[in-house]
Amino acid sequence: MEPLSENVQYADFTECAAYYRYKFHYTPGVIDALCRIVVSGGEPLQVADLGAGTGELTVALAARGLRGVAVEPNAAMRRKGEQRMAGDAAFRWREGSAEATGLDDRSVDWVLYGGSFHWARKKAALVEAHRILKPGGRLTAIWTMRDLERDPFQREIDRLIEDHIPNVQRVYYGIERLQRHLAEVLTTDGLFDRCLFLEGEHAEETPIEAYLGLWRMVHDVRSQISPEGFETLLDAIRERAEQRTDQRLFYRTRAWTVCKVA
Repeated sequence: MEPLSENVQYADFTECAAYYRYKFHYTPGVIDALCRIVVSGGEPLQVADLGAGTGELTVALAARGLRGVAVEPNAAMRRKGEQRMAGDAAFRWREGSAEATGLDDRSVDWVLYGGSFHWARKKAALVEAHRILKPGGRLTAIWTMRDLERDPFQREIDRLIEDHIPNVQRVYYGIERLQRHLAEVLTTDGLFDRCLFLEGEHAEETPIEAYLGLWRMVHDVRSQISPEGFETLLDAIRERAEQRTDQRLFYRTRAWTVCKVA
């Protein structure tokens, strides 16, 4: 993987891990609905959160009584997740990837990718998920993304970024392309079927410092500009954010869930 700036590699989250405490959340209603659908019959489930990052989805699942393992390849992200959930034994943390989890065959009931499936090598990840899932197990790919249709402020900030980084390549472009045919991606090899789609929206109050923290978390922007240029960009974002009269930011959570074919 080629570095896109002097200090940061594209898709290397090490420098961003400290700022993931500012990460926006999943729409609660979507998580609740998924749990009602998947966690049926009252039997305890074993869950695998793959590409768990610092535990945003993991925490949400633990809060709803689920137990399992959080798998994260980046050491800095994994440490933050472990610290965040210190004292909570609901999930154990381990190094691994979507393509090589290190988990046993048929050991989990539900595999989730919380904002991470777009990084995976899709075919290899689906083979691995099929391997570790028990018969009848489920797989969910879920993302929370900015709701740009409802949020003119965030559209304006995107234009500001484009002014500072000509030809900037944003990860969300690729996620949106993937989502347009995700049901086909998840089911085309015959490992999974019966795709269910859920969507929900919410708003979050985000003061200026938290908003700037969000941009320090966003690795695709900082990886395409020099460290000095990134600080200049943040100053411009701060100046615009200080003009806001409404501190809400709008988000949309989308989830695709499929069933393992035996």
